[in-house]
Amino acid sequence: MYILHTRITKEFARAIVGYVGNATSICLYLSPLGTFNTIIRNKSTKEFKADPYLATIQSCIIWIFYALPYVLGHNIPILTINTIAIGIEAIYITIYLIYANPKQRLNVLFFLGLIMTFTALLVGLVLGLVHTKTRRVYVVGMVAVVFCLGMYGAPLTVMSTVIRTKSVKYMPFSLSFMGLFNALVWTAYGLIEFDPFVVIPNGIGAFLCVIQLTLYGCFYRTTDWNEEEDVSANQVELPTHTRPDA
Repeated sequence: MYILHTRITKEFARAIVGYVGNATSICLYLSPLGTFNTIIRNKSTKEFKADPYLATIQSCIIWIFYALPYVLGHNIPILTINTIAIGIEAIYITIYLIYANPKQRLNVLFFLGLIMTFTALLVGLVLGLVHTKTRRVYVVGMVAVVFCLGMYGAPLTVMSTVIRTKSVKYMPFSLSFMGLFNALVWTAYGLIEFDPFVVIPNGIGAFLCVIQLTLYGCFYRTTDWNEEEDVSANQVELPTHTRPDA
């Protein structure tokens, strides 16, 4: 009876944390709305890059594969948030393609092709050559961690800009704070029923967000908030994932 009660309590806690993680992840996925409002208003992508959205789509596809019965099993929180994320990112990419110049549009289509090709190869090789669930979880989990860490590593360029300019205008506080909260929630989710492929990237992501917030505190007073800004230069794209992340 005690074992049954403990199991129910653990599963209930994990479910609750998973739903909270989904909510915080959605907040992160919706954070670029201001950027795309600017793109639509200017009818041009200018210097904006599609890389964060393409990377998020690739990561989410891998996490969906990870959560399916062929690999980990029915993991509803990971499955649902990444499915929602792909829908949101697809809208971003569509808007980007509408307003991009020919070179930008060609680059996006090329990388979308690479994403589809890589995904097909990964699924085919895993299902065809890896015949046990334990090994599939390990292989797909490792690939998911690599792509998740790639997204969490994106703010490193923003942090270098903050240090160089002694200005935090390039690092929105709300995004850094929500990134930290989101990473901590998903780390907790992975710890309740230990999943290293969820814990590792989100634990590192939380550490990177702490560094961002520390820099924000260090350089807040040296920031010239009245300085004229070029909108296209100051829109910051932070990674949306998460994680699982997504």
